[in-house]
Amino acid sequence: MTEDHRELHLPEALTHAAVPPPGEPHTAADDVAPAGESDAVPSRLEELFPLAWLGMLTVVCVVGIYSAVTRLP
Repeated sequence: MTEDHRELHLPEALTHAAVPPPGEPHTAADDVAPAGESDAVPSRLEELFPLAWLGMLTVVCVVGIYSAVTRLP
């Protein structure tokens, strides 16, 4: 099989959603957190998310292995 090496051209709406276009002025309102959120809580949750995900995955694997082993003759 051959690979397609053409460039990927995304629609303008998608590229602007991912990366703001150059030249837009940065305002102080961009740095303000939404009401009811402090900066520490979301950043702490972002740090703990991979650990929580790994813990849940471990529990599911252990339960699956235990279930499979108990069904062995």
